[in-house]
Amino acid sequence: MTGSVWAQLPLSEDDYALFAREFPGLTFHSGQEIAPSEQEGTEILLTSQPFEDELVQAMPSLRWVQVTRGGGAGFITPTMRERSIRVTTCTGIHGPPFSEFTFASILTFAKQLPQIAEAQREHRWAPEMGLAKLEGSTLGVVGLGMIGSAVAEKAKAFGMRVIATRMHPERKPEYVDWIAGPDGTPDLMAASDYVVVARPPGRGGGPWITAKELGLMRRNAVLVVLVGGDHVVDLDALGDALRGGSIAGAAINFSPFEPLPEDSPAWDFPNMILSPGLAASDPDKWTLQRGVFIENLHRYLDGGELRNEVGVNTAY
Repeated sequence: MTGSVWAQLPLSEDDYALFAREFPGLTFHSGQEIAPSEQEGTEILLTSQPFEDELVQAMPSLRWVQVTRGGGAGFITPTMRERSIRVTTCTGIHGPPFSEFTFASILTFAKQLPQIAEAQREHRWAPEMGLAKLEGSTLGVVGLGMIGSAVAEKAKAFGMRVIATRMHPERKPEYVDWIAGPDGTPDLMAASDYVVVARPPGRGGGPWITAKELGLMRRNAVLVVLVGGDHVVDLDALGDALRGGSIAGAAINFSPFEPLPEDSPAWDFPNMILSPGLAASDPDKWTLQRGVFIENLHRYLDGGELRNEVGVNTAY
């Protein structure tokens, strides 16, 4: 089969060589922009960043979009729904780095590592510092997908009580003590010592964690937002909660493609870990992403079922 693939990200010579061996009949282009004629002929798009509907309209031959992220709903535009353009994701490869980042953040707060480091810098002996422990505490996961499940499994290994919400709560994994649908999120936030948000924000709409939701949390609770950053949490409300002491801390993983403005007050929120998308950092990430794409491209060419396909009418 012949066709054109646009990888909207840089490809190395080794990548080109690998794709040429695997798919000798296909033409591969890479980069953020390609010639209009190449764009018009693109049948398959490999991308990591959401795009505007105008781009899809300019690609009349587009049939399938492979996303390197775990969530795909935010990539579905009106034209893609109208034309039933297929969307697949890399769900399943991001669990380890996200869950490790989660517990690095949680342990930073529970064991007061910044305060210990500050005392060390000041040559101040502080044995009176009281540290929390994870065993016996409650961790709530909003969005028990692949990432949320990896977090929940590690939490259970720490001896924590794990509660969770997800779209389809009919089956409760053994590493979860309580599970509910999305309407159970307020109860989860009120009952948790650590709230971990692993639910993608989707396209459109404002943050859903506002002053109201933050007001449900315990004063000793920590909020960890793994996906969506300020698309999930209202930063003004979060700043008020942290400064007022109504929650104990927050770790927010922002989008690496949307830098926080230099003058944003969020840089100086107390008890806040601000990550520029580093929760997904993994030295093997591209190898894993590329592997999913290669597997799916073989399936696509063979007319088979695609891995991690997202329905184009997915609600968001």
